[in-house]
Amino acid sequence: MQTHKKILVTGANGFVGSKLTKLLKTRNYEVMSSDIIGKVDYQGSLLDSNFLKNLPDVDVVISCAAVQFVSDNIPWISGNRYFFQNNCEFLKNLRDKYDGSIACYGSYL
Repeated sequence: MQTHKKILVTGANGFVGSKLTKLLKTRNYEVMSSDIIGKVDYQGSLLDSNFLKNLPDVDVVISCAAVQFVSDNIPWISGNRYFFQNNCEFLKNLRDKYDGSIACYGSYL
């Protein structure tokens, strides 16, 4: 019998993340979801070190989390910094959390 890996999908409420989460579940993977809002297993910011500590042990992380310049929550002042933090720095945090012990898929990893 094949054992499926435990997968964490970040940005699970976004367009890509929600579709991927559903697809993986239909294929019987053990999927845990994370996002800053919505109905997910782990709700919080990937920039928050306390939140990161509570993420589960998994075999694979697939990052679908991202902020677009058209998002309503981007501040007008320091928008570029906000964009960088929420699209790049959080991936470093994920990499540091799992310390190279798992396969990570996403930009800038």
